[in-house]
Amino acid sequence: MTVTDTQKAQIVNPPNRLRPKVSGSGPISPEMLARAKEAVASLAPQFAELLAKDVEKICDLYAEGLADPARRFEIAKAIFEVAHDLRGQAGTFDFPLITRVGSSLCRFIEGLTECDEACFDVVGVHVEALKAVLRNGIHGDGGPLGREIADGLETAVKKVLS
Repeated sequence: MTVTDTQKAQIVNPPNRLRPKVSGSGPISPEMLARAKEAVASLAPQFAELLAKDVEKICDLYAEGLADPARRFEIAKAIFEVAHDLRGQAGTFDFPLITRVGSSLCRFIEGLTECDEACFDVVGVHVEALKAVLRNGIHGDGGPLGREIADGLETAVKKVLS
């Protein structure tokens, strides 16, 4: 069927009946913020377990890379996937140092086109930093120790990339 100049088109805009049923439509209210904070607080204990599992998974992957140098690039990319998810969640649950370490690790791996021993050593330093933060239960930014950890990682990355 073709439309000629003499035919008129009618545009029909159906009513949006879904919008009023969706929670959170409209401006953010204090009640919405309170519910969100409650939800995050209730999930915090579960995040500590998730954090431990993800760090363990990263450690296992790193050990695989130590044992099989030919697969280090592939393994570094697998570490990236776990660290990427972890860094995104960590800040929400008061682990911004994990976010900072994870972000440094992800930026480093993301820029790799291969992964020789020196590069994998930098991955290892990040893995050790994640383990230290978890082992010591460091919340927040870690204060002076957190800054020292983050600065040390930046130095290691720069040394290998230069």
